[in-house]
Amino acid sequence: MDYLIYKDYVYECGFNNKTEIISNGNLGHAAILIAAFFLYAKDIIKIFSSKLIENIYEDEELLKNAENFLQKGRKVEILLQETNDQNKDTIKNHKFIQLCEKFSKQCTVKTTSEKDESIKSHFVIMDKKGFRFCPDKTEPKAIASFNQIEIVENLTSQFNKLYKRAYQL
Repeated sequence: MDYLIYKDYVYECGFNNKTEIISNGNLGHAAILIAAFFLYAKDIIKIFSSKLIENIYEDEELLKNAENFLQKGRKVEILLQETNDQNKDTIKNHKFIQLCEKFSKQCTVKTTSEKDESIKSHFVIMDKKGFRFCPDKTEPKAIASFNQIEIVENLTSQFNKLYKRAYQL
């Protein structure tokens, strides 16, 4: 699907709080969707990922929406799996991490416990109703929605368990 058509569709779903499932099949689509999450979220965004992929989390619109979101005093919780000593400099130089450091009271970044490093899925949660879920972090294929409360409750429960036993980055 053409990126502009996809973006219009995603933003329409977010604006109208639609319950339909959105196919999210590549990194460009992921950036569009997560940028929309930051635009429409009212309270919190939770991110569980192996790493913050530059093609997604350094997207200009996503960064702009995330900064506006954080300026309103809203929260971001990030949980990363790949934070070993070899890539700590890369993490600190990442534009999204630098944005989090600028808003350190609202944005926290943690690294998973060793027990959780092998989890294959990753996901983003928007408030208590929106999500993007990718079952295999090695493939960019995912599904998403702006209004699926039951799925988000399940993902939030999983995120909170992982976050509780994670370490501050």
